[in-house]
Amino acid sequence: MEEKEKVFKQLIQDNHERIYRICSYHSSCRDDCNDLYQQVLINVWQSLRNFRGDSKISTWIYRIALNTTIDFNRAENRRLQGKIKYQQELGSTLQQDDRWQKIQEEKFLQELSNQINQLSVIDKLIMSLVMEEVGSKEIAEIVGITEGNVRVKTHRIREALKLTMGGQNHE
Repeated sequence: MEEKEKVFKQLIQDNHERIYRICSYHSSCRDDCNDLYQQVLINVWQSLRNFRGDSKISTWIYRIALNTTIDFNRAENRRLQGKIKYQQELGSTLQQDDRWQKIQEEKFLQELSNQINQLSVIDKLIMSLVMEEVGSKEIAEIVGITEGNVRVKTHRIREALKLTMGGQNHE
């Protein structure tokens, strides 16, 4: 097996879950998530020989994944807006039954996802990394802002999300 293939397989094995979660944060359905995941793998493969080692390999992979999701979101923004409207209409037709709590939780998570999708590109990237439990220092490296700015932005985004979500506290 070629050395590049060995390195690639190990990178994917080590980072599979992270990459997939980033893709899921930035896609509205499983099929889009899988397509986005495949595109990230293609981009990692194509860029592998260009990795200079200036940062941790996980940071480099995050950047590729995030840049791929930005491109994906630009191309899919109109389609997502239509899908969000449809999901909201469908959700309003659900009848109350013994699964009420589950339905409410799913609605909340969908609304949170919708609200995150409305954030600016940078804010969306920051929140996806925060949800991945990436530290402020690494987020700063990935996004290209200061660590203090990451903390301020994270706080402001959380406060704004709380307001738009009606004060619900589901961190």
